[in-house]
Amino acid sequence: MGNSANRFAALQRPAGLALLSFSAALLLGTAPLRAQQTEAQLPASVTLDPIQVEGAGAGQGIVGYVTRDSDASTKTDTPLIEVPQSISVVPADQIRDQGAHNVSEALRYTPSVLVQPNGESSHYDELRIRGFEPLKYQDGLPLPLLNWWATPRVETYGLQQIDVLRGPASALYGQNSPGGLVNMTSRRPSFTPIGEVQVQLGSYDRVQGAFDIGGPLNQDKTLAMRLTGLALGSDTQVDHTRDDRVFVAPSLSWRPTDNTTLTILTQYGEDRGTYPHQYLPAQGTVWGNPNGRISRHTYVGDNSFDDFRRSQYAVGYAFEHRFDDTWTVRQNLRYMGTTMELSALRSEGLQADMRTLNRNAASMSADATNIAVDNQGQANFRTGALEHKLLFGLDYARATGTYVFGFGTADPIDVYQPVYGRPNVGNIMLMSDQHQVQEQMGLYMQDQIRFDRWLLTLSGRQDWASMTTDDHLSDTRVKQNDSEFTYRAGLTYNFVNGIAPYVSYATSFQPVIGLGSDNQPFSPTTGEQFEAGIKYQPTGTNALFTVAAFDLRQKNSITYDPITFLGTQSGEVRVRGIELEARAALTERIELLASYSYLNSEVTESSNPYELGRNQPMTPEHQASAWLKYNFADSVIPGLSLGAGVRYQGASYSEVVSVDPIRVPSSTLFDAALYYDFGKAVSSLNGLRLAVNATNVFNRDTITYCYGEAYCSLGAGRTVTGTLSYRW
Repeated sequence: MGNSANRFAALQRPAGLALLSFSAALLLGTAPLRAQQTEAQLPASVTLDPIQVEGAGAGQGIVGYVTRDSDASTKTDTPLIEVPQSISVVPADQIRDQGAHNVSEALRYTPSVLVQPNGESSHYDELRIRGFEPLKYQDGLPLPLLNWWATPRVETYGLQQIDVLRGPASALYGQNSPGGLVNMTSRRPSFTPIGEVQVQLGSYDRVQGAFDIGGPLNQDKTLAMRLTGLALGSDTQVDHTRDDRVFVAPSLSWRPTDNTTLTILTQYGEDRGTYPHQYLPAQGTVWGNPNGRISRHTYVGDNSFDDFRRSQYAVGYAFEHRFDDTWTVRQNLRYMGTTMELSALRSEGLQADMRTLNRNAASMSADATNIAVDNQGQANFRTGALEHKLLFGLDYARATGTYVFGFGTADPIDVYQPVYGRPNVGNIMLMSDQHQVQEQMGLYMQDQIRFDRWLLTLSGRQDWASMTTDDHLSDTRVKQNDSEFTYRAGLTYNFVNGIAPYVSYATSFQPVIGLGSDNQPFSPTTGEQFEAGIKYQPTGTNALFTVAAFDLRQKNSITYDPITFLGTQSGEVRVRGIELEARAALTERIELLASYSYLNSEVTESSNPYELGRNQPMTPEHQASAWLKYNFADSVIPGLSLGAGVRYQGASYSEVVSVDPIRVPSSTLFDAALYYDFGKAVSSLNGLRLAVNATNVFNRDTITYCYGEAYCSLGAGRTVTGTLSYRW
């Protein structure tokens, strides 16, 4: 790993992994009935005003920034207004207009979502939803998460939308945190010819090129393809650091009939750069320092040692066959692999002179492979006055991975006058060498029962999970076997005027890796949530307004003794809150996004007396955002549009060990954008578009999070990018 003699060799990938075959679905004995709805039984219709859709690859049911339906929360095509749980959908148009370069940036305007706790320099999409770290999914299947460092990074240019489901989701997805999950939907082949090429220049010598080409491959239009790719070369706001990336995603769809579709999805990506977490001490960032503030550009590593490399690949498919008006079967399968190598010097706190920073040297090598398959059967039928959308499924996932980690000594550095080129790294001591195998299988069922304007959603799932950890340092093996039944119940009423109040209750579980103070494996954490809300989709408009109130609890949380640092499973965390979100085309030329969240968090049970009664870390009490896009009339300035946004994040607190937590201050940041469609002014330039995006316009210093006095992360300063794209 790298050129240093002290770094570890990259771990060899497993030679192979057997693929799963399709599992035969068990059909119910009830005779299906063809649904015949009367006018009184149909849900309220919504007529949408037409507006221009600029996002090539925006999913079905999306007009501008407003999404009308999603399958993330129910695994069926369900209007968002009927989902008895909070969900936000970020479509491709929003990602493009706001100039989001990664998933974290794409979710900055989403309620109850904390992004980038490890700062702008991170090469990972780190998030918290309602105070908890969510699991990430792509195309409905889990991304590998055996060891945190071998987590893949999903490229936003290859996505058509991002769904953020808030609250427990184990009833359909299995092991998850109670805060929610994120599902990212890949761009799919198009049976209509499309094309785009793009060049982007920006701050810190950013140079990016991208393309997206697709269309039918035969005259009968039964075959279609799509090829999406991107190449990025860039410095970052931290001196002497890089963020380079290559991404390509070929896909192919076969649609022999209107009832059968098979889509093959593949991707490959490589990242090159430096240490993904640029920590600085609290003295000089959060707190004062007699030597002055430490610049966000200060680099505490050294390029003669630091290195970061990650490769990821995936191949899979999505299959669907509709037998008739009643029966449909689906299968999603993917095999994914990720490898990571890292060496870095990092902060270990200031010396007494408040300018000399102690450092250590870290070396890591990690890999993970994951195969996941989700088999689904769906039946739409009626029993008397009740209309059913019955879903049942069996999913399976197996992940394997290795993690090697070592620490060494390194010379300190003056953070105010750093000198590079001679880090004098000592011998690196091996601290961890583990191999893990994780398996999960779940059997689930859901019935969406409609009676007149009432909709009852009932979901239940039985999970079996196992984990085997081989520790090569201690020559030990730890096996964990867990099982849990989780469920969700929700009731929605759709008024004719577009108002839909709902109530729901949901549970979650998530296995915990490791041994407690009694030398026994931890039990899974469990969660439960009560939620009530109102969704409003005014008839005749392209808008969706939501408000939700919830009470969320996680039990069996791990707390650590401040003296021995041994974990005890005696913790409980409670988060109560309110969320508001608005997505609307206010007029033909004005589009609006607005959100607010209030999260009241508390550690209600803990074996650590310093932690009891404190706030949940990484959980700001208040968050708010607004984004407005204005399209000028052709009679005024043809082709010109402007965008402006504001983001507020309230104060949050670090973890508590034996002292008071560090208070991370609040921040208010402003963003702006300008778009010009050349085709509106000159018809021969149709498809040519210029976008200029600026984030943190006033270049304010922000702290994203602190893990302790030595480990504070800084947010991005002012960043400007210009993107010239041509679509046909």
